[in-house]
Amino acid sequence: TGLGAKQDASIIVDYETDQVLLNLGEAGVGSGSQRVYTKGDANDAQANDDLWDALTNGHGIEPKEPSYGFEIGGSRVTQESADQWHTVSFEQEIFDAHVVLGPASSEGEQALTTRVRNVTEFGFEYQIDEWDYLDGKHVEVSVSWLAGSQGGYELEDGSKVTIGKTAVSSGYTASVDLLGYDEAPTVIATLSANNSSQALSHRIDDVSNDGFSFFLQTEEAAFDQFESLEDEFMYWFAIDAAETSNIFNSGQLGTNHNYRKTDAIFDEELGFFAGMQTANGSDTSTLRYDVGDDDYIYLKVQEEQSLDIETKHLSEQVDWFTAEEGTYLISEWL
Repeated sequence: TGLGAKQDASIIVDYETDQVLLNLGEAGVGSGSQRVYTKGDANDAQANDDLWDALTNGHGIEPKEPSYGFEIGGSRVTQESADQWHTVSFEQEIFDAHVVLGPASSEGEQALTTRVRNVTEFGFEYQIDEWDYLDGKHVEVSVSWLAGSQGGYELEDGSKVTIGKTAVSSGYTASVDLLGYDEAPTVIATLSANNSSQALSHRIDDVSNDGFSFFLQTEEAAFDQFESLEDEFMYWFAIDAAETSNIFNSGQLGTNHNYRKTDAIFDEELGFFAGMQTANGSDTSTLRYDVGDDDYIYLKVQEEQSLDIETKHLSEQVDWFTAEEGTYLISEWL
């Protein structure tokens, strides 16, 4: 095949668009696995021996339907240097995977953000990214992650999910349109770091049943001094948990620079996700969470201190949810 032993590859035979696509993972990252997937009805191609041999290169590889999955996980990691990345592998392949991260736990006083890169159907990498004025090392923290196939669908409990990604650029506010929601969903997002090493945060605002807006922030000492954002984008998940959901426990609160109590009880088997749905305070900030002596989860808005030591922040609306780690079935495409 010409591929290295540590480079993953997948072939997607798309009968809906009459295309054969080759997706290559990053060189030197992976196990050398090679898989064939199909989209649409393969019966016509399988009935034609010459066509089938051409598609499978004569090896008789039996393709399988792509796994349009939804998976939740988490880990505790130590950021030993500014250029260290942490690898996550999915339990099963997720076709056209997109990934968002929950807030980092409270360990370590230094302010931080998080980024992801090299997202494939097999997994992804992420980083605990301290702001650029800091040394990039951070003590062990917990982070939850959520991965799913791009598109809009219902989960088995009736919860509605839309998953997408939007190209990002400096110095402007972008908007995202949503369909199929009767009320404002919870929006969780994470920025990619495919080329840029600059620490950045995203701010969500104007969330409604038909969309939301967002903009990017650098640390305050480098206000609007963005590095090149070519090939960078924001992954986002819009989730409307069913009233009788057996997957999501969700809620909403107003919080600022002080920790505020949620209704979520901490459990190591649960993923925890939260996102600011407003941008009332203009200073660069992200969310952090802590677990109280009462085992409830507390949330606060954490500002970085590259320009000054003041960290007070206006109250923001924060939506949160917990869900058991594992994989979930898509019930119906929207």
